[in-house]
Amino acid sequence: MLIDARADPNYGPAKPLIQAAIKFNLKLVRRLLRAGANPRLLPIGGLSMIYFAIGQGDLNLVNMLIEAGASSNICIDHLQDTDLMFLRNELLVVLVGQILTPIQFAVYTGAADIVKRLIKNGAVLDEYIEPEMLKRMGSFLHSGSLTPLQLSVQRRMDDITKILLDAGAGIDFRHPTKATALQMACGLREKCESTKLVEYLLSQGADIDALPGEDGGRTSIQTAAECGDFELLKLLLSKGGDPFASSSEKNGIVLFREALKSGSVQCVDYVFSELWSRGGNLNCVDGTNYLAEAMSTGNMKLLDTVMMTWKRLGLHWSKEFILSAIKVAICKGLTDVIEVLDPGLSCIQQEDICSIICECIWCGDQRTFDLLMQRFIKPNLDCAQLGYPTPLWLAMHQGEHYMAERLLNAGANPNKPSLAICRRGCCFHTRLEIPLKRAIYQFDGRYIDMLADKGADIHSLIDGTQAPLLVSLEEKNESAAVYFLSEGADPDAVHPLGARTALGLALKKVASLSTIQSLINYGADVNKPSIWGTPLVQVARGDLLQYDTIERCQLLLKAGANVNASTGETALQLAVANNDAELAMLLIKAGADIDASGFGVTAIEVAVAHNNTELAMLLVEAGANLNTSSTGTTVLQLAISYNNTELAKFLLEQVIDLNGSAIGEIALQRAADLGDLELVKYLLGRGANTNAKSSSQTPLQYAAMRGSIEIVKCLVEHGASVNEEASPYYNATALGLAVTNNHTQVAMFLVENGACVDTNPAHYEGFTCLQLAARYDNYQIVTCLVENGATVNAPPATKRGATALQFAAINGNINMAIFLLENGARVSTNRAEIDGRTALEGAAEHGRLDMVHLLLDNDEEPGTIEERCRHAAEFAEAEHHGVIARILRNYKRP
Repeated sequence: MLIDARADPNYGPAKPLIQAAIKFNLKLVRRLLRAGANPRLLPIGGLSMIYFAIGQGDLNLVNMLIEAGASSNICIDHLQDTDLMFLRNELLVVLVGQILTPIQFAVYTGAADIVKRLIKNGAVLDEYIEPEMLKRMGSFLHSGSLTPLQLSVQRRMDDITKILLDAGAGIDFRHPTKATALQMACGLREKCESTKLVEYLLSQGADIDALPGEDGGRTSIQTAAECGDFELLKLLLSKGGDPFASSSEKNGIVLFREALKSGSVQCVDYVFSELWSRGGNLNCVDGTNYLAEAMSTGNMKLLDTVMMTWKRLGLHWSKEFILSAIKVAICKGLTDVIEVLDPGLSCIQQEDICSIICECIWCGDQRTFDLLMQRFIKPNLDCAQLGYPTPLWLAMHQGEHYMAERLLNAGANPNKPSLAICRRGCCFHTRLEIPLKRAIYQFDGRYIDMLADKGADIHSLIDGTQAPLLVSLEEKNESAAVYFLSEGADPDAVHPLGARTALGLALKKVASLSTIQSLINYGADVNKPSIWGTPLVQVARGDLLQYDTIERCQLLLKAGANVNASTGETALQLAVANNDAELAMLLIKAGADIDASGFGVTAIEVAVAHNNTELAMLLVEAGANLNTSSTGTTVLQLAISYNNTELAKFLLEQVIDLNGSAIGEIALQRAADLGDLELVKYLLGRGANTNAKSSSQTPLQYAAMRGSIEIVKCLVEHGASVNEEASPYYNATALGLAVTNNHTQVAMFLVENGACVDTNPAHYEGFTCLQLAARYDNYQIVTCLVENGATVNAPPATKRGATALQFAAINGNINMAIFLLENGARVSTNRAEIDGRTALEGAAEHGRLDMVHLLLDNDEEPGTIEERCRHAAEFAEAEHHGVIARILRNYKRP
């Protein structure tokens, strides 16, 4: 409709064309273009619209945009920073993290017809975006650094490849770090199709020996060899490809190594014959150990091919290469090959023995291990070569019992520390460890026995800090812990950095009762505290896995544990906190101090706080003092606060007569405050005083304030005074508290039962009950108070006060105002001294037009009405109530 009405389609900063594209509304985009929308007025000459059209695969729209003048080329190097940021924000959304030129994008999406149209419009073919620029623009995909031709080859868009080459795209043009189109084609997975594409590219003049990319690049022939594509390799060599062509300067690999990597015996044979026939030197051409490379493939046929060819050509492997190959063979489990590589193991020198043994241990190669141990007489088995641990440490770590035993029998030092080097990554390479630590970690007593038999110091500190006993307990190797105790380990051993005792650690790890008993039997101090507290406290605190708490405590108590020992909390308090009545009874029978205060709280206070009635009763029956309070709140008050009526009754039964009792008075007030009707009735039945005060607040005042109508009725029925003097804390009577908190039922009940409606102000600010009811807009309470004699025209409170009518006018309650006027309320009553409003001013300020008319019709002082209207008009104008202000300024007394 707007377009038909000739609205400008180029108007405004947020161009309609962009908005239509954002909403993917193709129909609207076309209509805007037909209506004259100019894409050249958009940022970067309308490039974002071209991207939109390409993304939609809409050739017609591309044509319309080009004809309308939209740019289809982009030269990022020439863009301003503002344009770069705009392009970045647009493309990272449209192209999902990529930044491409329009023709790159068309190639990427496979839109051949759009590629042709862009080429016709002059799209630059031999162009790419610099990788550094892509990085600067935040692109995490680097397709933009490829030319359109490279992209078409990479994505197997053969039809587009032909279109680009026919249009004159440079077949070998690329960024120096990237592969050529031909090199990319040689690396494609579909061998048959890739061969056809390679033949086509060669027919178009592709350089078969073009230099590879700068970092880790491959020539076309190297790429074909790496892929194991025998037919393609033959094709390239038949077309004049140079097998000795240079690889990339950085991370480059020669042809033979590429063939080995493919794992293709056919390719390796072919490359061998070709290189040899062309006079190539295969022996360590690039410093690569081809024997180890072949071994690493695990392909025995390939390995045989390499070895036989080397032998046929009269080439020899160096001892270093053979040694490296042996290590690879061990890792690959090719034990049979080792003796073929090195009969009699003559290449392995004394200084290499430990590293080879470690390889055998890592791979579990017992056969080679035995060969090595037989070959060398009294080798230095404690020598750790660079990158390796000592053989004994590794055998312990890997759990190779047979190998560990042979090493010890051959003279390995059982106390020799080793770097903790593990290929599984479970150790810290920079830390020295003794074999004993690894033996403990094995959970197999044979390892520790084996070390001890060969003279290992079983009392030496592990890692320089911990006794073996502590390490065993930490790792939950209880049999090892008992073994060390039997060999004289200190049962009270303590970690020097953490105050962790052996017994404390055993309890923390939930060691078995038999292990705990062993520690005690060997002399562990059952009262020695650790970071977890004393042993008894620690057990009482509990653990998710600890299912035998009673038995543990019995064990400790029998051994002399102090039942009242505390490190902030006693065992009894912890038992109560865990709601463990059985344990609490056990500790009480053992002499636990029931009234001990840990962290400022007694056991019975903990029981009440946890609402555990059973435990609280148990403690009371055991003699807990109900009158002590560490928090200023009695146990009874706590029980009532937690709405535990059953417990509260039980505690009250400990008091013979509640009449006149401070306990009874406090309990009744607390029950009323919390709304516990059942407990209120119980207390009244026990003779509690209904008019007793706590902080000068009666139970009735508490109940009225909370709106507990049933409790209010119950208290009044039992003689509670409805006119008790105002509470100093809240400065209000029971009626005042009910009105202030808008409890209608309670307020009406109190009035009906004789509450004085005008006796003293009901609030510290000087409001009457009637004024408060009007303030809170409670019509029912207002009518009840007025009908029971409340003064309708009581003066307002000094600060922000108001008469009942003034509040009704401010709130706009017409019914209340009419009722008050019918009962004598005066419209002309003055406002409060501080921040007050007359009824007319309040109605005008709050925009109450109907109220203004009502008040004007019922005003009782015509002599001053015009002046009062002018004052009220000012309040209306301040709040922009123009109609009311005009009525008031124009008002004339009747």
